[in-house]
Amino acid sequence: MKYLKKFESINNEPKLGDYIMLKLEDVRLYVSHPSTKTLRYVDFINNNIGIVNNIEYDTNNNLVTIRVVYENVPSELKQYFLTGMKTKNNSYSRDYSPKNIVDFASTKEELEMRLSANKYNI
Repeated sequence: MKYLKKFESINNEPKLGDYIMLKLEDVRLYVSHPSTKTLRYVDFINNNIGIVNNIEYDTNNNLVTIRVVYENVPSELKQYFLTGMKTKNNSYSRDYSPKNIVDFASTKEELEMRLSANKYNI
């Protein structure tokens, strides 16, 4: 087992510009007949990697919300993202709770490996 040196620290929270994976709860737990668009939105978030664009803290310095930007959002899902927040490459953002965070990393490649492993149940 490795020991942490005094100057080393463990990152428990993402930083601006980090790549992030989120997991939204299955909406079928709350809505008996969710729309196809809603199911596609949840599937899109659960199977794509976003970029942390903004982080908000409360007065006690606790993480409250994270704004995540997703690229190449399908046109039928744009309604689920913040209006007026379009950026380049058909990118849109939305605020999420820290409880939705699955993993984050400074490079996209790290998360792509995890995403593909989850896809194939490895």
